[in-house]
Formats: sequence, structure tokens, C-alpha cells
Amino acid sequence: MGTFKNMLDQDLQDVFFNQDEFSGLHRFDDFVVNVIEDDDGLICKYSAEFQAMCAGSHLLYVPKSELVGTKYERPTANMAIVYDGSLYTVNEVKDVEGVWLLFLEKNV
Repeated sequence: MGTFKNMLDQDLQDVFFNQDEFSGLHRFDDFVVNVIEDDDGLICKYSAEFQAMCAGSHLLYVPKSELVGTKYERPTANMAIVYDGSLYTVNEVKDVEGVWLLFLEKNV
């Protein structure tokens, strides 16, 4: 049995980012990433200003391990991302226990 941190890391992959339950495969540029889209969370975060947000914006949860070795390994605000074939700008980034939370705004 490993450390508690190792068990949490394993749970991230086996439970939260299980493609049969919560996550799905999406494209960042030309590579595939396991992602959870939580657009309901996006609505909650921006509830007062949601009407002003561009349609097609997304709140993504991405395991840090999925982005290692890519130009998105350390995402930053205002970074451009091609997500599922459309261009987005990273509005906000949060680093939470091995997972990137990315708030993407669609470029129109």
C-alpha cells in the first residue's frame, strides 16, 4: 500500500477521470486529453455575468499528468488553446491537487 497522496493520485485516474463515468476524450491542438467538462460549474461561477459570456465557453478539469510534455503543461491566463477544433482563450487557471481547472472563453 502506498502513501495517502499516492492513493489520491490513483483515485483521480480510476474514479474521477474514468471515461465510463465522468470524463471524455477531447483534443488540445493535435493530441487527445482526458477531460471533465463542467459547464454547470461555469454557470455557477459566472451566474451574475453569465449573459455576457460568449456561448461555447467551458470549465474544464484536466489531470496535470495529461499535459506533461506539451506546451500546455503550465497553462496561464490569456493563453490560446485550440480545444476540439475551436480557438479559446484561457480566462482563468487554478491548480488543485493534481488537476488544472481551466476556464475557457470562445474566441468569436
